[in-house]
Amino acid sequence: MSVASALNLTRDAVQATTVRHWAAWAEQLPALRAVERPAELDRWLRDAEPAAADNVLRALAQLAATDGGDDPDAAQVLAWVLLPAACRIAGSFARAADIDELVAAQLWIEVRTFSWQT
Repeated sequence: MSVASALNLTRDAVQATTVRHWAAWAEQLPALRAVERPAELDRWLRDAEPAAADNVLRALAQLAATDGGDDPDAAQVLAWVLLPAACRIAGSFARAADIDELVAAQLWIEVRTFSWQT
């Protein structure tokens, strides 16, 4: 098991979701217009200035949060881009039983409940 598989996330599925929804999301939240190639979102986030990346992540968090856009597809995209950090956390507790599932569950909770207003 891995954190990604516990969340049922694959690169191809997340890229397809991102490309399918990005234009509509960007209409709602103009901060997303900074990303010219949505299929390369994870690369863009690595290369972007921290403030620009934060703006895009905050917009995704707003779309994903239950008190924001309540969009499960946006939640999957946000979980995907946060996955490397979640995997590092899971790896540091590798001896714990079911750690991938526990980290995946917490990641999903955080993505859906992030306080995007602040």
